[in-house]
Amino acid sequence: MGTLIFSTIVTVGHFIFAFGALINAFWCMQLGRFVYGVGGESLIIAQSAYAVSWFKGKELNTVFGLISTMTMVASTVNFLVMEPIYNWVDQTHVGHVALGITLAVGGFTCVFSLICAIVLAILDRRRSKVLRVASAEVGEKIQLKDIGKFPLSFWLISITCVTFYPTIYPFIGLSKVFFMYKYGLSSAKANSVSSVANIISAFASPMFGFVVDKTGRNIMWVGLACLGTMGAHAIMAFTFINPYIPMVR
Repeated sequence: MGTLIFSTIVTVGHFIFAFGALINAFWCMQLGRFVYGVGGESLIIAQSAYAVSWFKGKELNTVFGLISTMTMVASTVNFLVMEPIYNWVDQTHVGHVALGITLAVGGFTCVFSLICAIVLAILDRRRSKVLRVASAEVGEKIQLKDIGKFPLSFWLISITCVTFYPTIYPFIGLSKVFFMYKYGLSSAKANSVSSVANIISAFASPMFGFVVDKTGRNIMWVGLACLGTMGAHAIMAFTFINPYIPMVR
């Protein structure tokens, strides 16, 4: 049920955002993004709960790698497809109307996600009946006072995520403008460079997930990932080397 609720919130939030662009109401767009954010992050947690319920042991790293692959493929498609769609719509509609229509077209992927969530909920319920196992949505109850009992390793992982992810996703979201201004690239070329990280991750995530499953050296791989990311950002910040090189790194 949680997955369905969060998928619905994401879908509604995106179409509110698109409607705000259509009527040129910035406050409505902000509202849509807020609603989308409430559902989006919660949906990721629900998705992870399904993965943990359906898969066990060392195969989990590979599973999460495959999930990451699909996410990166979708992000790459977004980078490469949405601008041509906007340019096509802009031929018959202008300004904020073209933007609103383009966002609405992209929103149908949210509808498809909602349909997948419905199918997944049906499959999970059938699995719980046939195998007589607990549903993915049924878990141990957690209370706020339990936070104080979390081990140090949990907090270190949390700090790593909080400090690492802002160097990736916000940068990718803003990298198009960065590449246009610093390297003088066209809009389409900047989108192409921005999508490189997602393309590489789409193929590398399941492979590294498999390697981590086999080696078990999780902390070592996390450290290498952090060092590689630091090096890539340093190259882009202090040099004018071809941007494809640090984005691949």
